[in-house]
Amino acid sequence: MIHALLLATLQPSATPLPVAESRDPGSKSVVVCAALKMPDLGPEDQLSLPILGKSLMQGTRNYTREEIQSYGGQDGVAPTVTVCGRWLILTVQAPGGKEGMNVAIDVISEMIKVPNLFDDQVSSLIEAAKSQTPSTFDLGVYPIRKNWTSVSVARVKRLYDERFVRSRLQFLVSGNYPAGSAGQAIEDAFAYWAPKESRPADQSKADVPLVDATRGGFAVWSLTGKPVPSTPDRMAALALALAKLGVGKSSSLFQIAREQERLCYQSMAFAWPSLTGWEPRIAALSAPDRQSGWSPAINEIKLQLENLTDQDLLSLRAKVTASIEGKSSYGLFFLGPDDSLDGSIRSRTIWEMLSVLMGRQTSLDEFRESLNKVPLADVKSEALDLITQTPHWIPDRLPGG
Repeated sequence: MIHALLLATLQPSATPLPVAESRDPGSKSVVVCAALKMPDLGPEDQLSLPILGKSLMQGTRNYTREEIQSYGGQDGVAPTVTVCGRWLILTVQAPGGKEGMNVAIDVISEMIKVPNLFDDQVSSLIEAAKSQTPSTFDLGVYPIRKNWTSVSVARVKRLYDERFVRSRLQFLVSGNYPAGSAGQAIEDAFAYWAPKESRPADQSKADVPLVDATRGGFAVWSLTGKPVPSTPDRMAALALALAKLGVGKSSSLFQIAREQERLCYQSMAFAWPSLTGWEPRIAALSAPDRQSGWSPAINEIKLQLENLTDQDLLSLRAKVTASIEGKSSYGLFFLGPDDSLDGSIRSRTIWEMLSVLMGRQTSLDEFRESLNKVPLADVKSEALDLITQTPHWIPDRLPGG
């Protein structure tokens, strides 16, 4: 009877895990990337998710924190866990080949299936997060009130129990590994992992509303556009538009809003990974008493965009190319709080994984090809669509603000 019950318990899952592939036989590395979809988080769980991500790195049933770093870092790059939009994304990079792929799958499966989540470690991570001072970038990217009173060890553990299930997982394996081997290797590693699917506790699916009132000191002026699908042509037009609007000294925000009108001190432009596509965002650190000056500045930016030339387009292509190859200090695609598309195989894998999650797998080679073909009219259209969105003002939470 006990033997029959044990066999029933250990039956492999009948639900296969989705595995996308992006092979490069000439690469020296292989990267295994796993993403867990988190579309239904309320504000408190949005704060808890980064804590859970860091907790996964603290050790598992079979590996200590140090062993995860050394065993999973044989290619010179340590495993990572990051919150990217509404996904938690894990990566393990290893030397290319079948053996390296198996090492990466072993480490990433341990982190997903059997993390320790010890109370004292989770509690320490919560306290460390509470003490962090939000940066200007935080203000532009995470415009939510941080209510830490309801974030607890129990909430972080519940988040794991409710959402670390097969139906939320997606894998992508990139780099050098035997053709057709990745899917079966991942299936073998997760064959008997079938946590019970349960309905998470009801909570708001939206972020806490943006705060429109301003106070003394600095504030963040921001615009958010409609999500752009992860097709090569649309992403290329979006990247070029963002480069023109808010990247570098040749951008519209720098030339007009900062230098000419003295409306802002710092600006940024990037594509944010939403559930349905890349969401364009631009933001500027400004003074609340300069609100009235933004409307005429936007009109001047529109005029500048309408007068863009083919020569301008060539310069923008060079700027975007430098960004995605890691040859500049700015990143156009947000891949996490400390990440952007920078030319590394790990960042390329995360970027391609996000395109899979958005519904259309796009490689960096496809993106580059579209970058050199997208017409000027499409770039103008993307830029004008973003610059005409309704702006928000987010009060500054920096010291002295």
